[in-house]
Amino acid sequence: MRRLFLATWWLVVLLGPASGATEGPTGEKPIWLVVTRPMFVGAIQPLAERRAKEGFETVISTESPEKAVAGLKRRPAFVVMVGDDLAPGSADQPWSVPMRRMELYRWQGMQAKTFASDMAWGDVDGDGMPDMPVSRMPVRTVEEVKRMIGKIVAWEERPVSVNDLSLSVWAGVPGYGPEIDSMATGLLLSTVEGSAPSWAEMWAISCDRSSPYCGWPADQPAMFDGQARKGGLFLCMIGHGGPGIFPAMGGGSSYDTRHAAQAFAKGPPAPPLVVIACHCGNCSDGNGCLTRTFVLAPGGPVAAIGATTESHPLTNFYSGGCFLESLGSPGDKRIGSMWLDSERRARKAYNFLVEPILLDVEGKLEDRLNVEKLRRDQTLMYEILGDGATRLRTTMPMKVNVTHDADGWHWRADKPADATELNVGLRPESAGPPPVEGTPDREQARKNFIAANAGFVFQPIAKLPAGTAWQGTVAKPGTLRLVATGPGKFYVATSELKEKKATTGGTGTPPDTPTPK
Repeated sequence: MRRLFLATWWLVVLLGPASGATEGPTGEKPIWLVVTRPMFVGAIQPLAERRAKEGFETVISTESPEKAVAGLKRRPAFVVMVGDDLAPGSADQPWSVPMRRMELYRWQGMQAKTFASDMAWGDVDGDGMPDMPVSRMPVRTVEEVKRMIGKIVAWEERPVSVNDLSLSVWAGVPGYGPEIDSMATGLLLSTVEGSAPSWAEMWAISCDRSSPYCGWPADQPAMFDGQARKGGLFLCMIGHGGPGIFPAMGGGSSYDTRHAAQAFAKGPPAPPLVVIACHCGNCSDGNGCLTRTFVLAPGGPVAAIGATTESHPLTNFYSGGCFLESLGSPGDKRIGSMWLDSERRARKAYNFLVEPILLDVEGKLEDRLNVEKLRRDQTLMYEILGDGATRLRTTMPMKVNVTHDADGWHWRADKPADATELNVGLRPESAGPPPVEGTPDREQARKNFIAANAGFVFQPIAKLPAGTAWQGTVAKPGTLRLVATGPGKFYVATSELKEKKATTGGTGTPPDTPTPK
């Protein structure tokens, strides 16, 4: 099965999203702008002081979003709305900070004509593409502000761990018919393996009962909760969504705001979450918002990204693939700028195999849907809840040399100056788990799930301090991963160990470039 995934992966990589360039520094301090109401000015000061220590020029404004941005001497790097927008009837509330309402390009007659957007405040030049990331703390009380800031600080100051390099994905049932649904799990996993950084350790739930990644459906919410508490790079939910709910496969596997509030009522903050689905990011909806519940929960994700209206499956596919690519870019990363960068890539992405399948899968109101309008709305409808300037762990490339002889693969890594420890792991070669036969009972389904995800694990080989030689030998083929930890950062490299006379020495595999197996 893994070989099938990898064959599809090659198509996605060769024909799918392309990376885009990022802007360079201007020589002036980047501006971190907060747009809020008077009741929150004092509560936001600790986070402003933290951002100032990181080198930002911090500005807190109680003007309207338009006036706050227009009044700056230069364009801000990040904009954070601190307040809520519970339309209709919330404009006179002391916590009200409005979202923009944008016209939706519709493909079904039942769809709403407008959608709420904060990213639209960041489109200064009116070309439909935000010029800076705009995020929101959807708060109505000072206590909620303090809670969210506490989560951000705890997340940014947590100890460095190799668990930060895990990527957890929960994929719901597409519901587009047997033919498309049967391809969904393979396409998902091949896209993740092909687009995500090669050093990321994946963990996946599929809502396809014929897949070993399904496990026992009723266990899925609790499994996702448990994985979130372990930490990681990002959490992802992909599928259909509704106001306040991620249906997954329906029945006991659905996930709603009540479950989220209970599951994360305590504990340290979970990794940031991206929900590639409809409606799950609409904090202006009085029926409940899943991502809002997550970020306000004490132990919930430190930030959450979701759509404020119905998102199209084609542009969701492009957003998901480009987002995974952006995770592997080296250097200083922050949630908002990374998401916006991935959306800029997605605006130009094209896959001639996938686009004809997904473009009309939910219907159309015209002879041919206007893909450019779908792309424009996609960029504006996804809402970042939290502080978009929240820092992620920095990942930097590390030089490694690998040679092969009769005894195995001999590796040697150059030590970065500030690295303190090296974690060495190997993901053995695997053909993937066998397909599910029949209808397994609960015990067998759980075993299938554990065995399936074991194929993504980097098995620990060695943990070496800075004072020892960073070298060793591996006897078995597979993917070698070297992770050196430093103060708030990782140095990473991977190499494919194959049965041949010698592997290419030099720099190893760049962390942002997947290595074909």
